[in-house]
This record gives sequence, structure tokens and C-alpha cells, in this order.
Amino acid sequence: VTQEQNLAYSFVASDNKIVISLDEDADKLEGTTVHITVKNVHDINGNLSSPITWSAFIHQNTLVWTEDVVALTQKEGDNTGFTVAFTNSGSNTENWTLVSLPSWLKVDAEYGQLTPQSSKTLKFSTQESIAIGKYEATVYLKGNNDIYTPLTISLNVTGEQPSWTVNSV
Repeated sequence: VTQEQNLAYSFVASDNKIVISLDEDADKLEGTTVHITVKNVHDINGNLSSPITWSAFIHQNTLVWTEDVVALTQKEGDNTGFTVAFTNSGSNTENWTLVSLPSWLKVDAEYGQLTPQSSKTLKFSTQESIAIGKYEATVYLKGNNDIYTPLTISLNVTGEQPSWTVNSV
């Protein structure tokens, strides 16, 4: 269910142009649709114009993983290495950080800078000491706008089935 609410904004108008700036944090606007209505505007002769409404989908995040989900299986006592890349599709250098890295997962870099229109490949590895079971974690990539981009990592650790026998008394 989507709830509509008013946003903080500022504007500049000149001749037949208007520039509207949303004065909200980028992470709160990311992935939302904003409806903008301009009303109570008088023309040069003092006539009142009809309201005009525009809709805009907000997508400001320039850091994007090349995949959304990584699924892995490893045997108990082994470790698994894999790579995942992300890109900066923007025109500014992004200072990036990984957030919520689980203890069973290591990476070769947890933060850095990425120049415009470039990509970075991260090398991940799991720990050998992980017990048999299923694990899932979401690692977030955070950039300059404080927008968190998720990468879900699922790990299934398997083991050898014991060959037990029962002696009757």
C-alpha cells in the first residue's frame, strides 16, 4: 500500500520555465513515484491557469550490482570463492562502502572510490569453519547518496551422511 505525502521542495520560475527541486534525502526518494502539481499560476494578463500535474519516477542511485542474488553450495571444511561486480553509471566519483557483511563471508575490499562510468569486481570467499546448514545474508552497497543497493548471498553447506548402525541387545 502506497501512502501519499507532501514533500519539501523549492522552485525557480522564469518566463515559461519552472525548475522544481525536491529538498528531501535521496535515500527516502529512491524508487518512488512523485506526482508534482503546479496550480494557482497567473499568466501575464492575470488569468488563472488550470492545474498541471507531472509524474516522475525517482532513480538517482548510480551504483548497481551486476547481479542481485548469488547462490552457493560448499562441502563442510571447504571454502568457496566467487566474484561480483558493480558499476557506477553516474558522472561523479562514488565513495562506496559495503554494509552488513556477515561473519562467515570475507571480501577483498569493504570500501573505496569508483570513477564515473566504470566498474569494480569484488572477490568474496566463505570461511572453512562454517557448520553444516543453510545461510543467507544481504550485503548492501552504499554510495554518496546513502542509498543501499542489496546483494543477497545464499550458502548451503553440506556434509557426509554418517553410516550408523544400531545393535540390538
